[in-house]
Amino acid sequence: MIKVESKISIKSDCERIWKFLNDISLGLSFNRFHKKINIENSFSLKPDSEIIIEHNFGFGAYDMILQVVESDPPKKIIFEEKAKNAEDQLFFHRTTFTINKKKDVLCELDYIVEGTFNNKFADMSFKPILKGVMLDELIKIKLAIESSQTDRKTSQYNPA
Repeated sequence: MIKVESKISIKSDCERIWKFLNDISLGLSFNRFHKKINIENSFSLKPDSEIIIEHNFGFGAYDMILQVVESDPPKKIIFEEKAKNAEDQLFFHRTTFTINKKKDVLCELDYIVEGTFNNKFADMSFKPILKGVMLDELIKIKLAIESSQTDRKTSQYNPA
């Protein structure tokens, strides 16, 4: 079993971050292991909701079932992903996103993944890869949320 944790500060209110993460078509789309999220449109998860996500951990595409374990809006969401086909030796894992308010419009997003391939060597080899993927994902989430702010003051071009 491995555990990797990363954090990032985001210039946004907690509710906006929550809405982004809770919209699976956006929130999980930046994870480079997720090749296809099988939902029709934007979809918000509720406890016990399940969707199928096609993963590629480097050895082919496999379907995994994502299920919400806990949802505490707008603070925390926890979900698990397990192989759709029980014979597949995939990375069974639990993901936790926690949003902590730091200042008026500054929050910290804490991202924890705990999981296993049920193979100690595979787990040890995968940990640095997972850490890099999570950091990349957090940076993309931060940029997406901060660039989507609608309350920014914009200056209009005035040719005079």
